[in-house]
Amino acid sequence: MVEEIKLKIPRRKLADFCRKNRIQKLAFFGSVLRDDFKPTSDVDILVEFEKGYTPGLAFFAMPEELKKILGREVDLLTYQGVKTSKNPIRRKAILDSAKVYYVAR
Repeated sequence: MVEEIKLKIPRRKLADFCRKNRIQKLAFFGSVLRDDFKPTSDVDILVEFEKGYTPGLAFFAMPEELKKILGREVDLLTYQGVKTSKNPIRRKAILDSAKVYYVAR
């Protein structure tokens, strides 16, 4: 069962991060939404970029920037990567449990 996010999120900093990186949608999934989230748990995040935008190598710097914002290690995936995953069980589990936190206006 999906619960509320178990981590205090600095909304403004996260929204600024999304705007700066042309992120259309950001969602949390994994243990951050469940009761098994611990002080040592990382944070699993899904992002979708603006239509037509590809971040290139900048994508690989984003987890470190998110770590500074959230105070936790971050695993960052793209919606596109998950949607095209060859593992249907993993794909369904992630997409069904993801809780959207930010959507660009």
